[in-house]
Amino acid sequence: MEIRTSKTLKFAALGMLTGFILTSCNSSPTASATDPTTDGGNVVLSQEANNMGAVLNDSTAGGISKTAAVAFDTDTVTAELIIVPRHYDDTCQCFVRTSQFTSSVGFERQRTDSIWLDSSGILLSLFHPGHADSITHDRMVTQINSSLGKEINLSFHTTLVRQNGTTTYQWSGTIVGTFNGVEFKSISFDVTRTWVSFVGFGYPVGSIIMLRGNYQIVFDFTGTGTEVCTVTLNNVFVRQTHISITGVEE
Repeated sequence: MEIRTSKTLKFAALGMLTGFILTSCNSSPTASATDPTTDGGNVVLSQEANNMGAVLNDSTAGGISKTAAVAFDTDTVTAELIIVPRHYDDTCQCFVRTSQFTSSVGFERQRTDSIWLDSSGILLSLFHPGHADSITHDRMVTQINSSLGKEINLSFHTTLVRQNGTTTYQWSGTIVGTFNGVEFKSISFDVTRTWVSFVGFGYPVGSIIMLRGNYQIVFDFTGTGTEVCTVTLNNVFVRQTHISITGVEE
């Protein structure tokens, strides 16, 4: 899966779950035929986590529109086909959005987002993530190419909490589901992200630890736009690779 970068969102590229150049998380010359961590799941997980940031960045304090406003238009930031444009839903008192990502053959998927912005206990009805003390972001990711694509069924439940009145937010949560028929779940989610006015959320710092079968995958976010991906099997080192954010995947 190849990937490239949007300079306008350079600071928010975490957010861009847009894409990555994967050095070898998808394949390894020493990988076992039964190793489930070489099937593209690592880069998909990284892309989804980063794209969730892009969704929060798409309406900045400056009011700059960065995403498609109508259904079946293409979002120029995230390279997604918009199915349901982001809007406020009175029923859940949250913002909802549905999109499809089809740029990677075999990894096509649909994303359904629900976002709650809380400011001092009051749920915001205007989309200003930087005004919120706490942001709850749920996402469902499902396969849309059943004949050729990888099986994808992932559920993200995450929360961003502003730290002590600063612009730094603690990002935590859970990820559960399956990828390519193998369970994919988080056992640790400890990341911080910083909000910058007129820009959005910057690169993440911290780690997410996932399990696939007996394999453990540690995604270390360095704060520079690069992730270090370390795979172990029963506590024995298997491989370490890098995923570099460079922009929208094609």
